Amino acid sequence: MKTVFLSAVLLFALFSFPSFLQGEVLNVHLIPHTHDDVGWLKSLDEYYYGAINYVQDASVENILDTSISQLLMDKNRKFIYVEMAFFTKWWNKQTESVKEKVHELVQSGQLEFINGGWCMNDEATVHYNAMIDQMSIGLRFISNTFGVRPVIGWQIDPFGHSSFQATAFSLFGFDGFFFCRMDYLEKYIRGITREMEMIWQNSPSLGPATDIFTGILNGLYLPPKGFCFDDPCNDPSIMDDEEDMHFNNVKERVALFIEEARKQARHYKTRNIMVPMGADFQYQNAAKWFTNIDKLIKYVNLNGSLNLLYSTPSLYLKSLHDEDTVWPTKNSDFLPYVDRPWSYWTGYFTSRPALKGYVRQCNAHLQACKQLEAIHNGMGDNGPSSVKLQQAMGVAQHHDAVTGTEKQHVADDYARRLHIGEVECRSVMATVLNDLAAKGANAPKMDLSFCEYLNISVCPVTEGGDFNMVVYNSLARPYTGMVRIPVIKEDVSVTDPNNNTVAIQIVPISPETKKISAYVNSTNTAGLDVFLQVSNVPPLGYAMYTFKSSANQNLGQTKVSRVKRKLDNEDVTISNKYYNVTFDGSTGHIKKIINAVSGVSSNINQQFRFYNASAGNNIYSSQRSGAYIFRPNNTVAYSVGPNLDNAAQLSLVEGDLLSEVRQVFSPWVSQVVRLYKNKPAIELEYTVGPISIDDLHGKEIVSVFNTDLESDKTFYTDSNGRESQKRIRNYRHDSVYFNTEPVAGNYYPVTSRIFIKDEEKKTQFTVLNDRAQGGSSLADGSLELMVHRRLLFDDGRGVGQALDEKGLSGEGLVTRGKHLLILDTIDESAYTQRMMAEELMMTPELAFTPTDGLQLGDYNLKYSGLSTALPDNVHLLTLEYLDKSTILLRLDHQFESDDPKEWSAPASVKLSDLFVAFKIKEVTELGLGGNVALSDIKRLQWKTIEGQTVPSPMNFPPVTAPDFTVSLSPMMIRTFNVTVEFN
Repeated sequence: MKTVFLSAVLLFALFSFPSFLQGEVLNVHLIPHTHDDVGWLKSLDEYYYGAINYVQDASVENILDTSISQLLMDKNRKFIYVEMAFFTKWWNKQTESVKEKVHELVQSGQLEFINGGWCMNDEATVHYNAMIDQMSIGLRFISNTFGVRPVIGWQIDPFGHSSFQATAFSLFGFDGFFFCRMDYLEKYIRGITREMEMIWQNSPSLGPATDIFTGILNGLYLPPKGFCFDDPCNDPSIMDDEEDMHFNNVKERVALFIEEARKQARHYKTRNIMVPMGADFQYQNAAKWFTNIDKLIKYVNLNGSLNLLYSTPSLYLKSLHDEDTVWPTKNSDFLPYVDRPWSYWTGYFTSRPALKGYVRQCNAHLQACKQLEAIHNGMGDNGPSSVKLQQAMGVAQHHDAVTGTEKQHVADDYARRLHIGEVECRSVMATVLNDLAAKGANAPKMDLSFCEYLNISVCPVTEGGDFNMVVYNSLARPYTGMVRIPVIKEDVSVTDPNNNTVAIQIVPISPETKKISAYVNSTNTAGLDVFLQVSNVPPLGYAMYTFKSSANQNLGQTKVSRVKRKLDNEDVTISNKYYNVTFDGSTGHIKKIINAVSGVSSNINQQFRFYNASAGNNIYSSQRSGAYIFRPNNTVAYSVGPNLDNAAQLSLVEGDLLSEVRQVFSPWVSQVVRLYKNKPAIELEYTVGPISIDDLHGKEIVSVFNTDLESDKTFYTDSNGRESQKRIRNYRHDSVYFNTEPVAGNYYPVTSRIFIKDEEKKTQFTVLNDRAQGGSSLADGSLELMVHRRLLFDDGRGVGQALDEKGLSGEGLVTRGKHLLILDTIDESAYTQRMMAEELMMTPELAFTPTDGLQLGDYNLKYSGLSTALPDNVHLLTLEYLDKSTILLRLDHQFESDDPKEWSAPASVKLSDLFVAFKIKEVTELGLGGNVALSDIKRLQWKTIEGQTVPSPMNFPPVTAPDFTVSLSPMMIRTFNVTVEFN
């Protein structure tokens, strides 16, 4: 069948030639550009200044200096630039004279900003919140500095493309989206059928309003073969000396370029093609580039068969629009990326899991920091701010950052930048929480600190005497959930803001946690964890809890939950009001889950296994598994333990607030399965590493869930935390699928959740994750997520290092993360997975202060930043201080159009009296990037083969005084500049 399909495609191509190949002049849009990674083989600063050029010859400072000077020499020349992290660094060092000239270049269109984000972000492993933020800080810089806005998405290097990226570009007001990397088979088919350009229908919920023109560059983003005029290629310059014709090569060079242009033109529908003239860190020698392009334009145009012109992607798109062509459509995403047989770029979905987790954690910190900064009316001219963390997070979304595909010292630099930003944001949060809490000017400042290592039970302030804990809830609805605090003493009591005693459960920390915590806290004083439920913490607000120990008063003996080692073969069951979870007494694996509310149940086996990574000695291919590519050496996933049944040793902890089963699969794989009293999900906290490589095999560790559900080859993943993407095993929507890699070829990015459905039983099984991972369903009823990787070889895609991270112990990296399991009806799962994913993304911020000298009567022990909670189907995406009278606000509808009507129904929010800290005077709706009024966005219209004219206008309901009511339909995100008056 596949052979027949390909034959039909080839016949179509043979008997259908573009008219411009039959005599009409072809317009060739030459695009001078540079692609500047904000870290990859070198760190951002090393790239900017041109350091360690023995690793890679690259200096962005030199690129911008020389390119700007060359543009000023000839008004016909054009240049595009993308990465604002570099451009702002350069801009801030320029004289006023240079800045004035750059302004003129921008206004004339010679210098055009494309994409406009802080970086060129990845599309598989980024969360939509962080992606929007990084685009916004770049777009707002361009708008504020130059008064212009980009209109083109230019994602030429990311490794596959997500539906939400296309949705976001539409909501930014972009007219088009161009990229290179996609499944090589789909690209081949599109090339010979001339469907390299299309209308991407990317959001079923938002519909035609977010349809976007999408173009695929021929090859990659490189110049035609033979026409790269900078290091390292240094192709022959055009020599046009008319006196000494011996060295004149104009004729040959013109003929070669015409040949290359016509080859490319065969893949496109119109008389216009776009030819990139640049590559990674090109235009260090801008004079050589522009001089040769000048000559190329002159001599090719004299030939008369082509019309070459300096251009930009926006000018090219306008030319296509003027041709009034009818375009094909696309309604699935471009993931995963595969560049050749046996080479699926699905490993980076999981690579560097600790960095991925840290990036997600820092996103939660950043949103809380920005909220408190906004509530406080800024921090003053010399105060701390969220800017450093915003910029560090912007850099971290780069397609060689959060992806884990950079060199080790660059990964360390990303983490360092995040930490510096975190430290300053903690200062913001501590200052604002102090000011909100103080009842009067004489109230002593609380010495608030934030514990970085709570996940491994390390927090110096809680391991001493009495202390207070401030819980800040960044959600726009009340938060109820469990927190875990390390302590030394068993005799502890806790009171809430109303001075009511709070029930607690004290649990000895595990040997696995003790071992890890010893690396960051040599004294390793804490041996116990206190669990307590914080209840109804106000939206955008805090609640203060007080911890006291018997050192100050006689509290009586607090009962510590005993850890019971499982020695017999009897099954074990733990329960709460939502779930019963049974463990097999002989294997120690989860065996069965029953939803006690809905009655839904399933036999579910969960365990950890590993794939042996290919060393490149396969008979079919020398491809190795590496930072980018996942390639197991066969389809078998092996036991992580010493026994073939992969049995886990069990220990049990039971109590009124939580019950947990501790599983030890091997010395380097363990897990805790927890049921909390009031949580409608099952928490799995896994600890993996250092991954053993004693057998000299790289390993890729997966958590596998086998259920008795009938899923019919179908499973679902999220697109950057937003809409669900339907996946079918061994199938591609718009291509032929050759199953050369039955495991890796079926892996997809999982940013927030993965699930399967049994339509007959009306049952859904969902796994939520706390960081981006690769996942799949390799058999009906099965799900798996890759949680860690340790590899011994480079995969040959440029990074030049094996993915063999080292931890604090000097051995392989240990990573700890969480999965949440939901087993319920399909309809109820739609609600629970959204609420739990929101809580997992926006975990509460915990701040601690010693009680010494503090009188609680001096403080407000509770505060809410909202007068009323938002509806459950509305998420407060952004609350950000811009200046003393302006707040940036984003609201998004959390549900999809095909979710149950109760949750997918349109939602309304009245802004007028919503915020406690300020009164709203005026509301202006903006595009998603916060850089342009929505009313100023007029996108180009396109005709599709289905007879539609798209995109449809973004006719959002107006927001008018005095109530300023915002209405949101499913998956809608609305952005506003809010003029305020602080109370």
